[in-house]
Amino acid sequence: ISQSLSKYSNSDAIIYVGCFSKGTEVMMGDGKDELIENIQVGDEVMGRDGLPRQVVGLPRGHDDMYQVTEKSEDNETAKISFQCNSSHKLVLVTPQDIRLTESKEKVTVAFNRLADISVGNGTESRTVRLVERAEKSFANAESNQAIINAAEFVTTIDTTSIEWTLEARDMLLVHSSIREVTQQLINPVLLEKEHLAGVLKSNDFQSSLAPQFSYLLGAFVGSSGKDNSKYLQQLSAQFDKKIVAEKSIDVQSNGKTVGTASIVISQEPVQENKRRKVAQVSLVSKIVQESFSSGIPSFMMSENINVRESFLAGIVDSQNQKLDDTVALKTLSVKTHDGIARLARSLGIRVSGKKQNQEYTLTLSGDALKSVSNWTSTSNIEKVDVIHKAQPISFDLEKIESADYFGVTLAEESDHKFLLSNMTLVHNCGERGNEMAEVLMEFPELFTEISGRKEPIMKRTTLVANTSNMPVAAREASIYTGITLAEYFRDQGKNVSMIAD
Repeated sequence: ISQSLSKYSNSDAIIYVGCFSKGTEVMMGDGKDELIENIQVGDEVMGRDGLPRQVVGLPRGHDDMYQVTEKSEDNETAKISFQCNSSHKLVLVTPQDIRLTESKEKVTVAFNRLADISVGNGTESRTVRLVERAEKSFANAESNQAIINAAEFVTTIDTTSIEWTLEARDMLLVHSSIREVTQQLINPVLLEKEHLAGVLKSNDFQSSLAPQFSYLLGAFVGSSGKDNSKYLQQLSAQFDKKIVAEKSIDVQSNGKTVGTASIVISQEPVQENKRRKVAQVSLVSKIVQESFSSGIPSFMMSENINVRESFLAGIVDSQNQKLDDTVALKTLSVKTHDGIARLARSLGIRVSGKKQNQEYTLTLSGDALKSVSNWTSTSNIEKVDVIHKAQPISFDLEKIESADYFGVTLAEESDHKFLLSNMTLVHNCGERGNEMAEVLMEFPELFTEISGRKEPIMKRTTLVANTSNMPVAAREASIYTGITLAEYFRDQGKNVSMIAD
C-alpha cells in the first residue's frame, strides 16, 4: 500500500508495528498450528477469548530482531520463547504498587501509571507510552488533613494490574524498577471443540464419555517410557488371544466413585457384548497408535476443558502422584514433555521443567490445577470451580542479528491480539497508524468537474498530517500550517475550504 501511495505522498501511510521470525508457530482459529509465513489473508487466528480473529494483511520485511525468552530459575526445559523484530509491540502487564510515606513536611503517595514520553530529535522524534513510577505529595504532614487527602487520592488509583504494549526496541526506556516486575501473559485456550466426543460417536459410543475416555488416554501417555511394560503387566488381565491387555479404572467425580471404565489393547475388535465400558478395543488401540504414539496431539489443546483436565488427571494417576498445590510429572520423551507443558498451559496452569540424566520432570502449579483434581482418584485439594485465566511470566529480551520478518494484520474492529502456539498473547503486526491510508486511497478515485473538465479531487487537495504518536507540539503546529496554506491560496483569489479533524 505504501508503495502504491508514493506518488501522492513522500511518507508511508501504513506504520508497521512489528512481526515475527520465519518458523514462528501461530495458533489458528480452529485450534490448529500454522507457521507464520504460511498464513494467508482471510485465515483466522486464535483470540484470547477463544474466538477467531480474521487476518486482513500480511506485513513482510527485514529488520533487527529480538529474542524473547521466559525468565525463571526453576524452569530449565519448558521455557517460552519467540523472536520478533524491533518495532513489534510486546503485550505487557505491570502490577500496581501503591505506597504511602510520611515525613514532617509531607505525605507522599507513590504509584505506577502510564505516561507519554518523547524520544529522538527532529524528524526522528516520536512519542512512546510506557509505565513509570509517579508520586503525589500533600503538604503539612503533621495535620490530619494531609493524611485524609492522601487517603482520598489513593481511592482514585486503579488497583488492578496495568496491561500495556511497548515496542521491543523501547524496553530499554523502562526504568529498572518497573522492568523488574513487568511480565508477559500466557493465555489459556478458551476454545472448546468436541474432537474425542466425535470419535466416540462415530464408533457408536456415547459422546458424553469423552472425559472418561480422555482419562484413559492420559493414563497411557503417563505410563509410557521405561516403566510402561511393568505398569501394564501389573494392571492387565489376559482373556483370549485377541485381547492383549485390559485395565479397569474407577471413574471419580467430586471425590466419589461414580462408575468404572475399561481400557483394552488388542489386535482385533472385540464383539459388541464383551467388556465394553468406555472404548472398543480397536478404537483405543487405533487412537493411541495414530494420535498419541509420538506425544500429545495439538487438537488436545483446544478440546473441551473437561476432556483436557481428565487427560492430565490420567497422567497424574498413572504415575501414582497426589495432587496438592503442585504436582511433579516425569517422562523420558521430550515430545511428551513438551505436550504436557502445552496442555497444562492451555488450561492456565503454571509450568516449569528440569532434566536430570535422561529424565524430564515437569512441575505444575497454580489455581487452575485444582480443576484437574475433579478427575483424579486421590487428591488433597478441595474440589472447587476454577476460572481459567492468563498466567504472567517474567522474560529476558536480547537483540540478535537482523533477519526477515513475517506478520499478520488483524481486522480494525478487533483487539489486535492473538495467540502463538506456545500460548503467548501477542500483538498483531502492520497495524494502521492513522486514517491517512484511507484518505490517500480514496481521494485518487474521486473526481469533480471544473469548467467542463473532469479532474481528480487529489489534484486540488493539500493534506497536512500529524499522527497521534507524534509529539504534541508537532500536532499543534499542523493546525497553523493548514491555516497558512489556506490563506496562501485564498490570497490568490481561489475558493478554499479548510477542514481540520
